[in-house]
Amino acid sequence: MERILNALLTGETFEIPAAFNDERLLKHAWGIWYADRPPLTVKLRFFPNPAVIQRLEESVWHPLERVEPTEDGGRMWSVEIAEWREMLPWIRGWGADVEVLEPKELREALEKEARRLARVYGVGSLSEPKTRFFAHRRAGEDRENWQPLIDHLRKTAEMARDFGADANVADLAYIAGLIHDLVSKAAGGRSARRPFNSGREGTENPA
Repeated sequence: MERILNALLTGETFEIPAAFNDERLLKHAWGIWYADRPPLTVKLRFFPNPAVIQRLEESVWHPLERVEPTEDGGRMWSVEIAEWREMLPWIRGWGADVEVLEPKELREALEKEARRLARVYGVGSLSEPKTRFFAHRRAGEDRENWQPLIDHLRKTAEMARDFGADANVADLAYIAGLIHDLVSKAAGGRSARRPFNSGREGTENPA
């Protein structure tokens, strides 16, 4: 409400379509977000903290949730959800008592947050990322979203291997893909497809 600057009464009316079914539309919504694509499985592991397990089981967090006990006294919690991003505040609220198992994108999002928090508070080895070399990034983009050089080389090598399979040179093509940036750098810093922009962290335009 605080964002509303002004309101105007127009006199226009709106009729809800007879075929509209809000329960079906929001069946897989965590709150109000829905999607046209099939829902994703969100799977969480709750560690055996008695107070946390008690709180988890006191409420029905979603009508479609499934809760299963684990051998160590924890819980495996899962649900089919339309948009996992809407769940982020709820998952954050459990802190280190929960681990995201699926989907991969949700787990990676929280891993990035954990690394940022570690840097903010200067905690352990997480305060410095393991990756020191990066392949691609956009100006002003958060470092957590930079593409590690090894990921770029591996993906390029896998694509090259697929193309080379038809000519029976899959292994050779894979090796060429792994070293393609090194070769282009030695040849003058340019590749055939794009400027070579791999480099150490903090270097905007590596030479």
